[in-house]
Amino acid sequence: GSSATGSGVAAGWTNDNSLAVLGQEAEAGPTVLVDPLGRCIVMHLHSGLLAVIPINRKYNPKSGSGAEAHYKDDSGAASTPPRRSSSPSQSCLGNLFHCRLEERVVLSMTFLQFASSDVLPHICILHQDARGVQHVTTHVLHLQKRQLYFSQSTTLPSGTSAEWLR
Repeated sequence: GSSATGSGVAAGWTNDNSLAVLGQEAEAGPTVLVDPLGRCIVMHLHSGLLAVIPINRKYNPKSGSGAEAHYKDDSGAASTPPRRSSSPSQSCLGNLFHCRLEERVVLSMTFLQFASSDVLPHICILHQDARGVQHVTTHVLHLQKRQLYFSQSTTLPSGTSAEWLR
């Protein structure tokens, strides 16, 4: 898990169990998104960083290690069965990875919805620059390459703002 220090800088554990400083906590607070086609979960918890958890769409809870929701141990008490395998095909969630994000003050994010699952996940981000100007950017998330690619950007016309977010 992650813990915050008194200075607003967040730290967390990496995959190799070493403590890492992940950066400033997200200025507008944490944001969690789930891809509408069920391919991944995206979290914006720290400024300049997205945490991505792929979802295994081939996961079948009725086969393999997920077959029994509960079982009784030797004492007869109900408990959850131990995980037998960490194989990606037997786990609902894949390994978390991080993507660098240029936008520092993220006001809101959403997945763009497409009818076809052949289209890579697109994330639309409303953010504010250091001058207070708001922009909308779109990024493409390539889960197999574990990369976030910039797609396009638009500046909101002067006089308009995202006041409705507050």
